[in-house]
Amino acid sequence: MAKKITKPRLETDSLIREGRHKSDRLFKTVRRLALQQQKDAPQLFLSLRQAAQRFDVPLSAMAFIYRRLFDEGILSSVRSSRTILRGRKSSRNLRVSGVIGMPVSAPRLDTLRDYRESYLSLRDELHARGFSIIPFHFEERAIDPEHVVRRAKEEHVDTVIWLLPEGAVRQTALRLRDLGLRFIGVNIGGISNAFCRYEVRRRQAIFTILNHWRAAADTRATIIVLGGQETAAEMERIARLRGAISTEGITCRVDTVPEGRISRFLKSLCAKENDVLLPAHAAAMLGSRAPDTVAEVFKTCRVALIDGPLDAPFCKAHPEITVDFVTVNWKRIGKRIAQDILSGDAFVQSETTIFEAESHLQTPIASMPEGL
Repeated sequence: MAKKITKPRLETDSLIREGRHKSDRLFKTVRRLALQQQKDAPQLFLSLRQAAQRFDVPLSAMAFIYRRLFDEGILSSVRSSRTILRGRKSSRNLRVSGVIGMPVSAPRLDTLRDYRESYLSLRDELHARGFSIIPFHFEERAIDPEHVVRRAKEEHVDTVIWLLPEGAVRQTALRLRDLGLRFIGVNIGGISNAFCRYEVRRRQAIFTILNHWRAAADTRATIIVLGGQETAAEMERIARLRGAISTEGITCRVDTVPEGRISRFLKSLCAKENDVLLPAHAAAMLGSRAPDTVAEVFKTCRVALIDGPLDAPFCKAHPEITVDFVTVNWKRIGKRIAQDILSGDAFVQSETTIFEAESHLQTPIASMPEGL
């Protein structure tokens, strides 16, 4: 007869409250308690919702902690939303090809689909080839290069792979090399001035969409909509895109959604039937905060999602809406980079390897490819 698995009882003498303690302290507390409960065999652990209630924190805050524990291999999940505390013997006798640190922005991981898919695809491909991945989780959107260098040193990794090295300069790579670490920059957003061994380019795919609009002969104002919390590097990227569009003889301006006036702003777009380019941050923000009004914009205006498909409730609710969007084959890119790392080609000083995005015209919004 199988032994009954019981849920661990966690100490609750000290509750971790949002605003009083940083997430690192919460992470260390939950991690310590999990390791105290760990046995040779796997066992049931608190579900995400139960843990959030136990420690009196928002579900999103606990999701960030659990994701770090999943990445470390302490927890795993199964169907029915059950959380498993992995056994001490479950990770023994593994052959490790190398230890790789990956800086990850938690806000971008939670809200930006392309960022999340690029990270997960590369992580999984590296795991499949025997690499151990240590994610460096940060709670800011723009990660400080100094913090990356510090974490790499503390975690004793062999290599650092930075998917969106915003703010990193060549000096960052040199400092890592001085520590005996290898650095691979993967520019997935077109916003980094640092040299990157790999780069994803969306410009040609975006211009395919714009030329399709221009061929319709009913010229409209083209607007790049921003969410209002873009980083300096993201603003630089938008400025370059706007300049490139203008050189093609297309009138283009940049508008930022006013705080507290989202619906009014979106309705003004509908009234003028503008052509709208939505970068990832603005698309995610609008889709979560004003889905009904955003649906009206999609019905009235020509809209292009320039950083990939959108995850939003109204996508399935409005199958009649069509949209233009740009996609990136993250699985193919993750496989190529992982293979290059295994063979050593990723560390050869050569020209940047370019991956071109693809455009999709007039696609039903409900049939956009689903995320990982």
